[in-house]
Amino acid sequence: MELCEKSLVNVIERRGAGYFEDKQVLTIFRDVCNAVFAMHLPVPPVAHRDLKAENLLLGADGFWKLCDFGSISTNHKRFERPEEMGIEEDNIRKYTTPAYRAREMWDLFYREVISEKVDIWALGCLLYRIYYFKYAFDGELKLQILNGNYRIPALPKYSTAILDLIKDMLQASLDDIPDITQARALLDWPFISMNIGMVSC
Repeated sequence: MELCEKSLVNVIERRGAGYFEDKQVLTIFRDVCNAVFAMHLPVPPVAHRDLKAENLLLGADGFWKLCDFGSISTNHKRFERPEEMGIEEDNIRKYTTPAYRAREMWDLFYREVISEKVDIWALGCLLYRIYYFKYAFDGELKLQILNGNYRIPALPKYSTAILDLIKDMLQASLDDIPDITQARALLDWPFISMNIGMVSC
């Protein structure tokens, strides 16, 4: 297998207070969106379910690679029976990371469909983490996530297009969260696409 010597967490930690420029962030984000697109394309879609900075590795070719597929699932459903809920809650606790965990995974009694859209929520959390070097939700996670309670820092300042991209993926309603095709299309906005290029991190 290919040896990737850096994870995104390594890169973030080594930068200190030196935030990424837009094009660096969008290069990383483009690569992870392409990986998620490949997973969501089959029928049924394959949900990664544990997208996070630790699971992004920088290849020798300069592209970011998604790894750790121990949490994947094609079992997209609404859990109705208590025994089913108990099994799924155990799986969620074992195989997903709280700070990136989608709201429908926190309380199965809402009876929302758990699908590949959990990856889109995680992409929103990841984009926030890359930009601001901290988590979108970092207090009482369950309540914050269920209420969609996060704050965009005043600094560093980024374009409205970037902030809208984060907000689109962290919508409170599942119906409002884009699928991966729509999320990738947002990268084609003029401001965003002109800033994407191969850059070294």
